[in-house]
Amino acid sequence: METSYIGNQPPNGGGDDIAMFTPSGSTSIPNGTGFTKISLNTLTFENGSHGLTVNGSNQIVIPAGVSMIRVSGVVTFAANATSYRGAVVQKNGASQYQTNNAQNGNSSIATCVTIATGLISVTSGDLITLCARQGSGSSLNVSGNSSATNITQLTVEVLRS
Repeated sequence: METSYIGNQPPNGGGDDIAMFTPSGSTSIPNGTGFTKISLNTLTFENGSHGLTVNGSNQIVIPAGVSMIRVSGVVTFAANATSYRGAVVQKNGASQYQTNNAQNGNSSIATCVTIATGLISVTSGDLITLCARQGSGSSLNVSGNSSATNITQLTVEVLRS
């Protein structure tokens, strides 16, 4: 049985290694389709030495020696009041963790959809992806890291290696 460690360090030296990834620019999310991958192509912050990286397909690559992670993030959609917004974290393009589809848009401010997973068991070479969907009636952008606020981002915490 796995244990979530809130407020304390987990065993085996985990918990200190955190990396935050952001898109270098906006990503256009089509209307009313399945989930679209957000290009997390910029390593914005890293604390630790596990070597989380981004591949050519803008997916986070799990390095050798990492066996457990926890992921959190936010997808920031452009202002638009029509219909739903959603986000999901995927492992290897299929397994879905913590889908959030409960957000409705807003016409005057950006809509932020937050996401946080429980523990995710991983092996070397696994790919972690942040995806989004929306139903505004037309394509809608999610923000990149060029804005000082409302940054779309995904943070990966290495819990066990």
